[in-house]
Amino acid sequence: MIKRIVGVPAVLVATALVLAACGSSAHSSTPPPTASPAAGATVTAATNPTLGKILVNGQGMTLYVFGADTPGTSNCSSACLQNWPALTVASGNPTAGSGVSGTLGTITRSDGTKQVTFNGMPLYTFVRDTKPGDANGQGIAAFGGLWTVAMAGGAPTAGAATPTPPPAPTPVPPPATTPAPPATTPAPPPVTPAPTPETTPAPPAAGATVMVVANPMLGSILVNGQGMTLYVFGADTPGTSNCSSACLQNWPALTVASGNPTAGSGVTGTLGAITRSDGTTQVTLNGMPLYTFVGDTKPGDTNGQGITAFGGLWTVAMAGGAPASGGTPTPAPPPATTPTPTPVPGGGFYGY
Repeated sequence: MIKRIVGVPAVLVATALVLAACGSSAHSSTPPPTASPAAGATVTAATNPTLGKILVNGQGMTLYVFGADTPGTSNCSSACLQNWPALTVASGNPTAGSGVSGTLGTITRSDGTKQVTFNGMPLYTFVRDTKPGDANGQGIAAFGGLWTVAMAGGAPTAGAATPTPPPAPTPVPPPATTPAPPATTPAPPPVTPAPTPETTPAPPAAGATVMVVANPMLGSILVNGQGMTLYVFGADTPGTSNCSSACLQNWPALTVASGNPTAGSGVTGTLGAITRSDGTTQVTLNGMPLYTFVGDTKPGDTNGQGITAFGGLWTVAMAGGAPASGGTPTPAPPPATTPTPTPVPGGGFYGY
């Protein structure tokens, strides 16, 4: 356990685990895993206590649609498909069980397999669902789109957003800049003040800057000095990080080498720091430790949002303050047990 030692006014929350980058076309060189009965995939309706009437495959596993897909086209391949296996049929047509309304069909993927569709939308399972009734993939934004459970009354159009998405906030205005002087007047020497951490993030040696950016799906979120999304971990408590070892490899702690972290424009709450067991100083927001996610490869990525792993739920840190205990507005029910971290076949980050 890591004890809290510092409290500093300012911002942020971060986290870190794994989920794997996703592709954009419907194929991969190495055949990915599929959820496919040998003779024909039966799609049936089942009652989920949280979501209602949902679609499941012949083994009772929850089916999903992908927001980056379009009717008749799958845009999930490579690492994406390793985590969200396509529901396929070996031959013939899929059959609909009781309670299914809508049209079942198939598309031919580039590797020649036939993926089942519902009202034109390709169907998938999720590797984090380990038993019938699990719906751990609901509401995860990853691989370029939002994943939602396929409903028995009809798949959400193009994997539409969750029932209660966060309202889009007013974009955070960019930092004010000093207008360039007229072309006829030479720019005066060092009149413009030296950049502050809000415009030029301090390197780790000088202190991690926490800033606010507008995310089109989640609203105003917290990012580090390099613009990478910050997360909080549901298993943490104020002043204590419960992420270590493999967890920390997937969800690196936001740290400062010395001094106090600084908050950029729009950050509300109190920035502070705790000392981890290895002696590093991790940044906190309102007491909650902050992390990044190895599955995020560029600013704007939020592939760690909504993942349940290493004993807790990972959520993006919001500009208005860290969600209590890393909570999320509409979390999917957590699985009964947390599987031991294992790498995804074929590579990638996935390892719980």
